[in-house]
Amino acid sequence: MTNTDRMVGTVSGIKRERGFFFICGPDNRDYFALATDLPNHQSLNSLTHRVTCIEFTPEERPKGPAAINLRVLTPKEADELIGTLKAQQRQSETTEEEEAAMLQKATEQQTKDIEERFRK
Repeated sequence: MTNTDRMVGTVSGIKRERGFFFICGPDNRDYFALATDLPNHQSLNSLTHRVTCIEFTPEERPKGPAAINLRVLTPKEADELIGTLKAQQRQSETTEEEEAAMLQKATEQQTKDIEERFRK
């Protein structure tokens, strides 16, 4: 993966005594991250389980997925991101509904055409 393949996830587990934590990515995989990789000298104490949002670059390692190039999102950034994702989801649902309606209309037209051919 390249640096353009950034992800955003939430903290899914914290091992303060061992100096690492996990981030649940949008793909529902847990990504290993070291406390020393937190930016601006932030500590594990600043993270909240299932609340803190972290942007990261995923990396496959022999022991499993890891998160590098960490950036802790501010609550405002997280809210904006959630709003954007919800808007994209609504747009996607609308598009799917429109496609289903168009398919239904085309199927009905094809059925009509076939029925007319048999009547002739």
